[in-house]
Amino acid sequence: MAVRRQQLLPALTGFAVLFGAAIADGAQLYKRPITAEDLRASTVAAVEKDEWGRHQEFVERAVGEFIKGLPPPGGAQSLNLAVNDEVIGLAVAQAAFLRSVTTNSLDYISADTELRPFLQWLMMHRPSLEDYRESVKGDDPEKVLQHWARLWGADPVGREKYRNLALACALVFDKPVALRPEPGTFSENNPPTLLDARERYLDFRNAAERGLLRTRIEEMAPWELVWVVNAAVPASELAWAREHMRLAQSRWGDTYNMPPYNKNRLLGSDSVYKDYTLAEIKKVGGICGDRAYFASITAKANGIPAMPLLGEGRRGGHVWLGFEAAPGRWDFSAGRYAEDRYATGYTQDPQTREIIKEQTLHLLADPQRRSPAYRQASRLIWLAEVLAALKQPALAADALELAVNTCSRNLPAWTALLDHLKQTAAPRAKSDRLLLAMRGAFRNYPDVLALTDQWEAAAAAGDGEMAKVLRRQQHKLESRADDRTDLLLQSIAQRAAAFEKQGNLDAAERVYRDAVVTQGRELVAFRVIVSGYMEFAARHNRQHDALRYVFSKFEELQREPHGDYFAMNAWTGVARLLADQLEKDNQASKAKRLRRDADRLAKSARNLLDTGLE
Repeated sequence: MAVRRQQLLPALTGFAVLFGAAIADGAQLYKRPITAEDLRASTVAAVEKDEWGRHQEFVERAVGEFIKGLPPPGGAQSLNLAVNDEVIGLAVAQAAFLRSVTTNSLDYISADTELRPFLQWLMMHRPSLEDYRESVKGDDPEKVLQHWARLWGADPVGREKYRNLALACALVFDKPVALRPEPGTFSENNPPTLLDARERYLDFRNAAERGLLRTRIEEMAPWELVWVVNAAVPASELAWAREHMRLAQSRWGDTYNMPPYNKNRLLGSDSVYKDYTLAEIKKVGGICGDRAYFASITAKANGIPAMPLLGEGRRGGHVWLGFEAAPGRWDFSAGRYAEDRYATGYTQDPQTREIIKEQTLHLLADPQRRSPAYRQASRLIWLAEVLAALKQPALAADALELAVNTCSRNLPAWTALLDHLKQTAAPRAKSDRLLLAMRGAFRNYPDVLALTDQWEAAAAAGDGEMAKVLRRQQHKLESRADDRTDLLLQSIAQRAAAFEKQGNLDAAERVYRDAVVTQGRELVAFRVIVSGYMEFAARHNRQHDALRYVFSKFEELQREPHGDYFAMNAWTGVARLLADQLEKDNQASKAKRLRRDADRLAKSARNLLDTGLE
């Protein structure tokens, strides 16, 4: 099945019309191998008797027999019919769910008479099974299900209306969520207080029922709500924000500048606050981190997904605000200084606790993410898993190719398809064609394009062409007129690592030295490249010559900034790091000269504090 959207869509559209008409007329186009009652009975037995392996085999066999029993022409029509059928579609959803959880987690819930009804409901509620499978990533399935079951049981009245809120809480609280400690108060003898998933769920559920939020959280997806319920503050802070911050959702970026700028905080003082509360921050003020904290927490309290974003630009590090300004529309510009050219912002994923780029959120906010086609593509991915388990790799490939044609920007579908081709040793030419199609679909998403570059390089390694491919990719990034220096620096590091792995250390060192020259006028780029270079040099006993080269280029490319406190501090920070390295390498005279220049510039920067910083 070729990946050509223009060929598949007419067939899919025609089949959808045909199938809809047939159902409306009560026609029978096919025969199910199981009935709805068969599926329910097997599900009940699995829950009550812990027969999860038997039940998974039952539903997967039913899916396979269904597709096998369909009349011609098969292909896209058969695959769509399988996931769209009420009974077989639920069987696919159950199979997908069972493949993502452990039998231990299911046994724990089914053994608890209070939690068992949740599992019986969930296994027969297809939307929730699918929401779970689309949302889970790096979570602890046992704890997620336990939290979700308890939240479901705690709210008999609102469990259906707020099921996505409950799932979001379960996804976030599967790992401990601690209150953000006040500056300077955290220690081993003063551990943080842990938040409770049930209290957080009921707080937002009740606030929504009372009309206290700026959004309709019952209409939001779990992936959006995880950026709401992860507010690491007590309920009293949420209540304050709802009472005192009554802006429209679209204007929440204005909250970033509500706290006045506080110069004492800039100097590192925590004593400016009696208590680190939202009210105190609004009154006393703070620096960028405090402002982003204030804006993001008040947004979350009002049901608006938000997060602080940390990035580095021409004048060093900064923290600004990202938030959902309207359903499906995100704003990552509040408090962000355009002249500093931040390549990207970083934040912590509420589920995995890993650091992610803001571009991850851009992709989640893509219009396709909210379309029915996205869910249809996900269903086809899960169908492919079943077909692969039934030893039908060709049909599995067909399902995955149909998935990427159904929703061209469903990244998991592309990932699954390319992984499947790799596992089945498909011809390299086919993978190349798919990567080309994927680049077209994600042409406005540089991070996904960088991912396709990585896959291309990995495929080229087997042909001995990796060095050539990586060089071409680096030149392509250098020629682009955008500010995504983070991707360029990533490409440089990958290219140097490839040479190092081959044992060609001179070539790896040339990559670093060339990069210092071509990219080293930007302070952030200089620091990142030099950091990678020095780690490489330390591994291969090349520190001395590397430091001599880096020091000479620092003096040549990095002129001292003046008149800007932040730029001056950023320069002194890099200079002092380099001076430390020189001292360790017994290049004392160079280290002394560099440290003297850094101290002088830092003193000048301190004198600028009286000029009115913002």
